[in-house]
Amino acid sequence: MNTFWHRFKTHKKGFWALCVLIVVMGGTFSANFWANDKPLLILCDRGVFFPVFRYYPETCFMKGEDLEMDYLAPEFSAFLKQNHGRVLWPLYRHSPYRILESHKPVPSAPCELHPLGTDEQGRDVLARLVYGTRTCLMFGLWVAILGTLLGLMIGALQGYWGGRFDLYTQRLVEIWAGLPVLFMLMIIASFLTPSLEMLTLVMALFNWRSVSAATRAEFLKARGLPYVLSAKVLGATDFRTIWRHILPNATVTGISQFPFLVNAGIASLTSLDFLGVGLKVGTPSIGELLQQAKSNLYAPWLGLYPLCTLATILILVTLVGEGVRDALDPGRSS
Repeated sequence: MNTFWHRFKTHKKGFWALCVLIVVMGGTFSANFWANDKPLLILCDRGVFFPVFRYYPETCFMKGEDLEMDYLAPEFSAFLKQNHGRVLWPLYRHSPYRILESHKPVPSAPCELHPLGTDEQGRDVLARLVYGTRTCLMFGLWVAILGTLLGLMIGALQGYWGGRFDLYTQRLVEIWAGLPVLFMLMIIASFLTPSLEMLTLVMALFNWRSVSAATRAEFLKARGLPYVLSAKVLGATDFRTIWRHILPNATVTGISQFPFLVNAGIASLTSLDFLGVGLKVGTPSIGELLQQAKSNLYAPWLGLYPLCTLATILILVTLVGEGVRDALDPGRSS
């Protein structure tokens, strides 16, 4: 591990891309605490409240209905004055779901209150872009994790057993590889209720072939080496031989595909949301903002900022992937 990290740090583009990506992920994954229309903390005569963590109905603060309190409403400000309340607000007081009441036509251009403007429903673009980026990163990471695990398992079994099992399985893999991934996702999403979990699972089922091919090749090469034959002679089971002896030495090529699987997942989710068959309506997404930009060509900010964000994320992940590949296999370094 120390050798890998030293090699990775010498890859300047990959190392700095990882640093920037960590900052981006930290900012998006902590968005609830700095980009929200709910206070972080409320201190008043009635007690201490943490709206960012818990749901509080209007009846907790005043006479009203059993609905969540609107903390930006004038009634809440009046409640704070009457009860000597103090509030700790997030840095950016906008939620990706809040439809703002304004006399300006929507989508509105960037201004002091909304640095990136508002979308066609009057929601803040910056807040939706931050939360949408988080959704894309989560989706890409989980797709890459599940796809890598599935590819390692299938490739290991193919390469270790070989023979007819490898022949028949490889034909099935080739048939599976011939299926149009995006169209299959669109068909499945039209039958099932779209959710992040469902799309992640379906995408992972189509996103393992590159890992499987690399792992299969490594196992076919390693199964005839002396240390593997010695393990079999000593009575090691197939599972132990695969898990303890071959897999640690055969995962380098497969794991190097991980960042590129992340990119594929992010691009797929953005495409599905752009086509309107991805996440449920109202969920913040880069693809949904790009779809709005297509419908509102007179509002270029709806497409410019999401497109720049998407390109930046994909470039950063690609540079990190190149650094990981070169660190795991120095012979391929340019």
